[in-house]
Amino acid sequence: MTFLLFYEMLTLSTYPLVVHRGTEESMRAGKIYLAYTMGGGSLFLFAVVMGAVMIVFEERELHRRFGAKWDAYCKRTAALIPIPKL
Repeated sequence: MTFLLFYEMLTLSTYPLVVHRGTEESMRAGKIYLAYTMGGGSLFLFAVVMGAVMIVFEERELHRRFGAKWDAYCKRTAALIPIPKL
C-alpha cells in the first residue's frame, strides 16, 4: 500500500512538468498523463485488494478441507512466500 501511495504522489508531483508551458497541447497531454497514471494506479489497487480477498477465501477453504493438517502447515510455513520456518 505504501508503494501505491507514493506512486500516486509521484504522479501528482510530476504533473506540472507535463503542463508547464500552459499551451492547449500541453494541457491535453497533462489530462492524458493523469488518465493513464491514475488509471494504472487504480487497476493496481484493485488487483492488490482482490488478491487479499482471494487469500482470505482460499485460507478458509483450505482450513475447511484439511483441518488440523492445514493448521500445522501454516504454523511451520510463512504466509506469502512458502519458505519453511526453521
